[in-house]
Amino acid sequence: MRVVSSKKAERNLAMVRMHVEEGESLTAIARTFGVTRERVRQIVVEMHGKTLSADRIAEHKEERLLAEEERHRAFRARVQKTWNTHGTRTRYLYGCRCEECLRENRERMREYRRRRLRER
Repeated sequence: MRVVSSKKAERNLAMVRMHVEEGESLTAIARTFGVTRERVRQIVVEMHGKTLSADRIAEHKEERLLAEEERHRAFRARVQKTWNTHGTRTRYLYGCRCEECLRENRERMREYRRRRLRER
């Protein structure tokens, strides 16, 4: 068995992940890493045991798109909640800038500082 440098091992693992988990095509992976499509296929077979069919690749891409759509939907729900509660669509790190949120944030920061002082 050949000894593979850790850099190459990481690269090979990244290739397998891109193909198996993300559903990237062998050609796209080959372009990314600057190797031939055939070499990518050999690495994937060597490390994973098989390559994905075109149907499975399409399935992975669809799963990825659905996950992205779900994240977008969750973001829109947070924005809508902010709009409904405070009348603004803008999201800030500590809530919106209405008086209620500013008061809550000041209280939170005071409590945080008190805890830090007690810990010292």
